[in-house]
Amino acid sequence: MRLPEDDAVGGDLVLYKYRSDDHKFYASKSEYGDSRFDIDPQYVEEVTTIPYSSNVLVMYPINRYALHGVSVRDITQHQRRFVAFVGDMQDMLFDLEV
Repeated sequence: MRLPEDDAVGGDLVLYKYRSDDHKFYASKSEYGDSRFDIDPQYVEEVTTIPYSSNVLVMYPINRYALHGVSVRDITQHQRRFVAFVGDMQDMLFDLEV
């Protein structure tokens, strides 16, 4: 949903995966002092980056393996715009070992 006049660098969606098969949630203190949603970077590696642009849809299941973040964005007068669709399923779609 990027506006045509938004020329700021950054704000891209970054997808990650755990470096090992030991899929534990390793929290680290964030710059905001809240460790609930941060994972220490030593335990993950970047898989791909989807540039912040207009007319792009990215869908993925929300679970402990759906590691993602947003790249650092330049200071700008433009807000980063996105929509998050959330849906609950009555039955599991995937059989993931916990």
